[in-house]
Amino acid sequence: MSDPAYPPPDNKGNFGNTPAYNDPNIPPQPSMPPQGGYGMQPNPYGAPPPGQYGGAHPGAYYGPPPPGNYGGQYGGQYGGQNQPPQNVIIHTQPQPTTQTVVVSPGIRPSDNLALAIFTTLCCNLLFGIIAIIFSVMSSSDADAGDMESARTKGRISMGLSIAGIVLTIIAIVFVIIYFTVIVSSALSIFG
Repeated sequence: MSDPAYPPPDNKGNFGNTPAYNDPNIPPQPSMPPQGGYGMQPNPYGAPPPGQYGGAHPGAYYGPPPPGNYGGQYGGQYGGQNQPPQNVIIHTQPQPTTQTVVVSPGIRPSDNLALAIFTTLCCNLLFGIIAIIFSVMSSSDADAGDMESARTKGRISMGLSIAGIVLTIIAIVFVIIYFTVIVSSALSIFG
């Protein structure tokens, strides 16, 4: 079925003789003035008209083709029609790129191993050994890249070491006070 609004062209390829295109009720569009034939049209792309600046640049096409027989030159390519070759414009789009973002893990948190060893040897054996275990786990997590877990276990190790030192100091003070009171009371009894 053919649409009456878009009839096929006549045998010369013209659409202008059809009623839909010559309808007097349809005014021409203001942004698209009616064009007529192959006459000289103003060039919208800013190229100079023929004859200026040394003539038209190669490949420019102004006006109708010169009279002559195009059957020999273009006949094989265009099926015998008298048409000059048309320029082909190829647009390419930029290819997507891949970006690699490397996030540095930050500063390695302290595992407090030296404090844990000091607590084990000098102060409190029980708290010191547990602090050493947490210190080694903190170091392993930091090597694996889990900085948050390494930071948490390092704080636990430090807390255990400080608790062991404080408890040992309190125990020493208590022992000193206890023996001082007992010795002074014993001297006063036996004295």
